[in-house]
Amino acid sequence: MNPQQQNSLQVVQTNLINEAKLIEASLPKHMTMEKFVSMANAALLFNPNLLELEPRSLAQAFIRAALDGLAIDNREAAIVPYKGKAQYQVMVDGVLKKIRNAGSVSTIVAKAVFEKDEFEYYFDENGEHIKYKPHLGNERGDLVLAFASAKLVGSDEPIIEVMTLEEIDRVMAASQSSSNASSPWRNWKDRMSVKSVLHRISRRLPNANEVREMLEREIQIDAYKTSVNPNLDGIVQSETHSSVGNIELIGSKEVADLKDLVAKTNSNANEMFAWVSAKTLRQVSCYEDIDKNQYQHLLHAINKKAQKMVAATMPPDQIAAA
Repeated sequence: MNPQQQNSLQVVQTNLINEAKLIEASLPKHMTMEKFVSMANAALLFNPNLLELEPRSLAQAFIRAALDGLAIDNREAAIVPYKGKAQYQVMVDGVLKKIRNAGSVSTIVAKAVFEKDEFEYYFDENGEHIKYKPHLGNERGDLVLAFASAKLVGSDEPIIEVMTLEEIDRVMAASQSSSNASSPWRNWKDRMSVKSVLHRISRRLPNANEVREMLEREIQIDAYKTSVNPNLDGIVQSETHSSVGNIELIGSKEVADLKDLVAKTNSNANEMFAWVSAKTLRQVSCYEDIDKNQYQHLLHAINKKAQKMVAATMPPDQIAAA
């Protein structure tokens, strides 16, 4: 590890430590803070070249992965360079994991189909059906479509989505960065087509709101990054975002209530601003910059922290009774 990488490692670790309280409050149940730190360290050891990227953007990428409950292992999620900065990228296995963890499906599969594969999609009186047999040779031909099929818990009837190449190309064309050499659309079009069809089928699945939000957040980052400000590191600046979307900032009463909660829970305001910026992709640096959506995220995180503080002071028998 060269001196520049060592310095970047220290900066990244410091950023994560400074934001540890709010990161821990927002982690999914299956991921502890210790596991999160281990995940970040493992990703950096596996690919030390990541340390050549801008440290703050790298820390934000790890935080984004933690909030999604995904590992940076190039299967569930990955960090890819973009103009010297770290860009968090959800992978197909990560999307499938989120859908399965939602608990509403018993099975789900999504595949890209190529010219030499055998594929049928049809309807009859019993509903939707697919038949898929991949070509096992080295050359499968060009990409022709992508499909996803899922069965809900307690049901034998499949939910099926099929995207033709024309539909896939329209999604790709909507990606403002698809023409860039580093774009996953240029390097892994088949994988991106599978993500696209998973996004579509998630709209038909119960309890899949987190999946939809995760995938739509990536679309939002991509659009802003290239069409609004090509130098963004994954967080949309307040003034830019306000000029694009309908952002409603919180009022003086909500500011006062939030300050009161921060004081009562002994929270760090700067850590809070950094956390909600990474979570919502909109940069804030003071209470007056916070919008209504960010306010709700902060209330949830701080109240969760407050509940843990109260539980820590209660005798075991009272916790059980509660």
